[in-house]
Amino acid sequence: MTTIVNPFASDPERASAFELGFIAGFHDPAGDVSDFVPLEAELLDIYVQGADAGREAAHAGPGADPSKQWLSRDELRAHSADEDELIEHIATSKLFKEIEMLTGKSSFGLVELVILALGIQGNFTPEQLRPLDDDFVEPPNEPAPEAVRYVAACMRTDHALVSADVAPDGKWTGPARELFGDALTDAIRHEHREALIARCDTDARTCSCVWLAKDRN
Repeated sequence: MTTIVNPFASDPERASAFELGFIAGFHDPAGDVSDFVPLEAELLDIYVQGADAGREAAHAGPGADPSKQWLSRDELRAHSADEDELIEHIATSKLFKEIEMLTGKSSFGLVELVILALGIQGNFTPEQLRPLDDDFVEPPNEPAPEAVRYVAACMRTDHALVSADVAPDGKWTGPARELFGDALTDAIRHEHREALIARCDTDARTCSCVWLAKDRN
């Protein structure tokens, strides 16, 4: 995917609202974003702007292969009750780098959150992990290199703090997974459409969001 320029990059609160909206629009292009309760009116307007940009990106396809079509969260959720069915459904898809918004606050915060989930905060800082190359492509059902882990995460801050997988600032992460399919199950069973999947490789020192795309019908 081409790097997205966040028009509110100089204002962390507004930048975060735009990015959350972008993710929601990207994962759920047909969804209604007007019911996003945690934001006040001004930030909700910015969230909706982000959702419009996310829908546009979802329809454009991966930058590495525009002939592919991103899978929507609804399509994946329809097959998520049975893990074997989900794995079979995604077998003909490919993993692509999903979102690059280097100027946004919450993209940087995601890497920091994932580092904590992986338990490698003593060895790496967010600045030491670079994004995946734009032409990254990977089969979703094949074992990844040993140093690779997948983590589902949601940057919304309205998760219940009583849960062990919720950070003090209200953001959520699933467990570190060796298989993409397991992290995908975590993400699509999470209650929020803003849930992402980060792919981190501690040998290559890369960390980026990845998502599935298939051949266009």
